Formats: sequence, structure tokens, C-alpha cells
Amino acid sequence: MLLICSALLNAQDRGTITGAVTDTSNASVGGAKVTLTNPSTGQQVAVVTNTEGTYTFLSLNAGRYHVVAEKEGFRKAEAANVVVQVNTTSRLDIQLQVGGLTETVHVESTTPLLQTERSDLGTVVDNKAIQQLPLFINGGLRSNLAFTSLAPGVTMNLTSDPDTTGGAPRIAGGQANGASLLLDGSESMSERRNDPQMRVVSAEAVEEFKVQTSAYSAEFGRASNGVLNYTTKSGTNALHGSGMVQLRHEKLNAQGFFWGTTARGESVRRQHVEAVNIGGPVYIPKVYDGRNKTFFFFAGERSRAKNYSSTGLQSMPIADFRNEWGIDQHFAHRGGLKPAREDIPARTVWLLQRKDTKVGAGLAKTTGWIRRTLLKKRHVAMIGGVDYKRIDDAGLHLDVDGAPQLLEVDTIVICAGQEPQRDLVPGLEKLGIRHTLIGGADVALELDAKRAIEQGTRVALAL
Repeated sequence: MLLICSALLNAQDRGTITGAVTDTSNASVGGAKVTLTNPSTGQQVAVVTNTEGTYTFLSLNAGRYHVVAEKEGFRKAEAANVVVQVNTTSRLDIQLQVGGLTETVHVESTTPLLQTERSDLGTVVDNKAIQQLPLFINGGLRSNLAFTSLAPGVTMNLTSDPDTTGGAPRIAGGQANGASLLLDGSESMSERRNDPQMRVVSAEAVEEFKVQTSAYSAEFGRASNGVLNYTTKSGTNALHGSGMVQLRHEKLNAQGFFWGTTARGESVRRQHVEAVNIGGPVYIPKVYDGRNKTFFFFAGERSRAKNYSSTGLQSMPIADFRNEWGIDQHFAHRGGLKPAREDIPARTVWLLQRKDTKVGAGLAKTTGWIRRTLLKKRHVAMIGGVDYKRIDDAGLHLDVDGAPQLLEVDTIVICAGQEPQRDLVPGLEKLGIRHTLIGGADVALELDAKRAIEQGTRVALAL
């Protein structure tokens, strides 16, 4: 029973060939031998038609088959290239003509306009479409789910990666992430939630798949959003393989007219995808010949991506920063702290301000402390409560707390600030027009953007 259950589960991605064998008068031919051959692997299966002349081949891998029907007193009938697709029933009716077995009649397999062997509705995406149509690449492996959009009744967002960023297909009006994904008959959904895990299978390994939209049988009954039924490739008697390389590099992109005009900032857009597959018979010279019996198939895919854009911002060199603050990254000193490097400036610098508070008092606590510490480490003299008098050849004349001083300097940098512009105010007052001063027009000293925004917001709310 366990073996039977396993076989039934694994048969969910298999196809079927069925049909009837008749004579030229359309009478059923019972007891006819029907032989199925897979030309790729050399494997054969034979059945005998029942009294009604019907036959069935179950659990067939997707591919092309050769079918031969024969019975004593009739010519042999052959049908080549009978296509079997994943979870699909192909019907092949064969008509035998009176004659000898040495004579052969060739039968053509045609796809019927109406599928009468199954009740489910669906679309098969074959290997040709998988290999030739472009695939979604977004920093990872190629997404097999993107091909789902080829089936009628499927909607999905192809601007995002179907496997990762929410572009999951909606089948026949179902819910996103509600589909059942089968790989060779087994569920391939995440244990975390009902999201797809098809990225782990390279597109090189997928033979074909079927999008089953509705009316599928009870074995697929748990899904609320259709069934995606994938089947993988298999080895054959011929050793075969293929490979692909996709290269994306910003240096290979076409240059725009204004590109390269800015010296700061750089964007990197790189993605390399390599894929390979190989299959064939298991053959060990003088030990084992697996042709027509045992086969292997291997497929692998790798993706490497690097995407970033430079902000153009510059940072202090890390080594200099650690040395200046006495940080020992190798922990050779106790507590990871070593003597800080002290740089003696070649010139003496004074930082002066009219206010009698400490320099940077209006900054946040940690920011002000860091700035003042850096200035002290560089031996900058910070003086507040200054009243500037004049500048002449002797230097800068000033008073500090009423006491005159002379700084014999050769370079003076003046941070003059600004004065409020209120030229329109007298005219508005004369006309009796209400007005409000905000920002620099109100207080130009140490213009505060936060204060200006708050004042403007309050005026807007009042209006």
C-alpha cells in the first residue's frame, strides 16, 4: 500500500496516452498489441487492447513517443512523435487495415480541438517557450514563475520578482500565494507560509509545466488559486548538455549625453548569472552499461549581483579617526584604548563670538561636546563675550569683558551673519494691512530653519 500511494503521488506530473484500435469498418479490435517506445531512452511498454479495443499508457514522462499497434491478419500501424505533456491525456486512435504484419501503415497523431479525456482546464508551457523567452532577473536566479503569465486567466505583476517581492500569480481570480506548486509531483511550497520556492530549481532543469486553472480532480483539491505543475528534465541515451552566461556591467552600458560630467558619485549595476546542465546514460566502461536503463541529469545555476550608488559624501579616514581618539582596534592596550595622537598645529587659531556663552551652546549636547573637544585637541582658543573694535596693521583690536586686547594675527575670517530685511513693513502698516514676520525677516541673528518653519506653519493654520 505504501508503494502504491507513493506511485500515485509521484504520478501527479505524469501524462497519459489513451485511445481505441479499430478496423476500417470502425469495429473494435480486441487483443491487439500496442507497444510504446521512448526514442530518447529506448524504454518500451506493451499493452493489449480489451474487448472494446481500448488501451491506456499511464505515468508517462513529458516528451515524444513512438506507438505501434499490431495484430495477426492486419497491417502494422505506427504513429511517431506522439506528444505527451505534463498532467495531460493525449488521445491516439489507431485504425488497422487488413493485410500482413510485414506491411506498415503510418498514423499521424493530431491534437483534438476539444479535450474529452479530462475535465480540468489548463495550459501547458513547453520547453521551447522556457528556453527562448526572456526570464525575470532581479539580483538572483531566474524566476520560473514568470512564465505563468502566458496562460489565459492568469494575472501577475511582472514589474517585481514573482518569487520574492509579491508578484505572485492570481489564477482564475484566486488569491495570491494560494496556488499549489508541484515539482515532479511533490509540493514545493515554503514551510514558513504558502509562498513559492521555485527559485531553488534552475530554469535549465525544467522540462515544461502546466497551469491548471479550474475543474481539476480531487488529487489537486487543496489549492484555492490553481495548480502549477512542473516536471524536470531527465537524461537520455545521448550525452547532451548546454550552458548560458548572462553578464550585466555598468561599464558596458551606453553613455548618456550628460554622463561623466560630475566627478563625485558612482553607480554600480552588476549581475552575473551562469547556468549549466548535462544529462546522459550511466555508463562505466567494462563495469556497467546503463543505456536504455539508467540515466542521470544535472543542472545548476549561480547568480552574483552588486548594486549600489555612491552618495558623493566623504568620510574621515577610519585609521586617522581611531588614532586621533585613541581607539585600539587590535586590543593590544587595556580596555582597547591607547594614547591618542596629538597634532600640534603650525599656527595659532582663535574662535571668537559676541555671546558670552560657551561655543556651540545651541547645539545638541553630544554634538556640542564633540565639536568643542575637537577644537581643544587642535589647540583652538575659544573666547566669548567679545566686542570687536577695529582691524589695522597691528591686528584685531577687541574688548573681552571690558578689557582691551590685541590679537596679532595675519588672517581674519569674518562670519558677519545677516540683518533682517523689513522694507515692506512700513507700507503695510500705513495701509492697515495685517502682516506677520517669520524666519530671517523676524530674527536674522543665527537664522533658525526650525523656528522659521514653525512660524510659517502657525501662520498657515491661523489663515
